Amino acid sequence: MSYTGKEWSSIQVEENGKPQFCWCNITLYHLLNTAIKGMTISKLNKDEEIKKVSTDFITINDLKLSKGTKVNVKFLVSLKEDYYNLYPEKLLSELNNIDVREIFNKIVELFDNYAYALDTDIDNVIIELTEIRELSKEE
Repeated sequence: MSYTGKEWSSIQVEENGKPQFCWCNITLYHLLNTAIKGMTISKLNKDEEIKKVSTDFITINDLKLSKGTKVNVKFLVSLKEDYYNLYPEKLLSELNNIDVREIFNKIVELFDNYAYALDTDIDNVIIELTEIRELSKEE
């Protein structure tokens, strides 16, 4: 299924088997580029370790994916408008056959890796989730 970023979404993340935080009923764009990125930047600014956590579930509109479900995910990665001239292309990033429990960690890694590769701060990176597909047991 394809997405525009305007879809309503939620994510719940757990650490050591206990719910850590939940962002609910925000657009997919803001989930990625405000909530997840903001938490990551906040921890980096405080020199706190960004711990690996487990995604309990993610919802996008009527789709609910829980940990244990395998998915393929496609993202477009670009720079904020102010930095667009430095690298104007949108880069495609695909994560194949990953467990939903890894989605949060993979998004944090995408911000970090692309900021490093494009020689900029994480705050300047924009991630758009364009497609997510639940894999059948046979895939």
